[in-house]
Amino acid sequence: MAKTFQDAAAANAVSPASGVKRERSGDEEQTRHVSPRTQEENDDEVESVLEKILLRTLRSDDDAVLANAVEELYYEMIDGTLAAKQKEFYQLGGHATTVRVMNERLASKSIQDYGIAVLRKACDKNDELKNAIARVKGIQAILEAMEKHERVLVWEGFGALWNLVVENEGNAELLVKKLDAMPFLVKMMNSYISDKDITERACGLLEALCGFKNLKKQIVSAKAKTALATAMDKHEEHAEIQEHAGAAMKLLL
Repeated sequence: MAKTFQDAAAANAVSPASGVKRERSGDEEQTRHVSPRTQEENDDEVESVLEKILLRTLRSDDDAVLANAVEELYYEMIDGTLAAKQKEFYQLGGHATTVRVMNERLASKSIQDYGIAVLRKACDKNDELKNAIARVKGIQAILEAMEKHERVLVWEGFGALWNLVVENEGNAELLVKKLDAMPFLVKMMNSYISDKDITERACGLLEALCGFKNLKKQIVSAKAKTALATAMDKHEEHAEIQEHAGAAMKLLL
């Protein structure tokens, strides 16, 4: 495509969901900085595994080290109580760190894969992190990764976007209206329509988006109804696809 998803929203500020206080702008949403002069001293004082990973991610320029750190970050996020990990992740600026590394290493499939997975877990049922990820252009980073890489990134991308927009009108509007991503998402869905795992997540995302009436025009114009109908025809025995696609179709009536 002529412009990247980052370019598409360059002039648009992200609007957090209604009722959620916006504390910092996208430019101000930065990871916690550790002074180079005291990094070695601070290493001895750090107790959190999550913090150690983020500090390593921040300071390394080596692709292999970064890829390993982002992978470790994902497994640390799913180890233990998610709510506690989400709180620490947010406080440490992990969302901004993850998006920055993804943007700087777009060619690395591993970094994109685990980076999207980290964002997906971080924002799961967490409005604060949904909005924080949107403020640092995490939605654009996910779309760029989906466009650049193949199957696993498309699967991860649909899952992360689903988590980011469900019950979050601000993020849904950003994705559909400001970024004009519906044609791309429907194209990706059609390209992998035989893949039940990708199709399930794509249908889940569409169901979440169809819940916002003000987005109906863009969704219909992108021929999402045809993609949903095809998904239901191809996966007649898949209960989740039937459920999500059917619910989306009803919302578009």
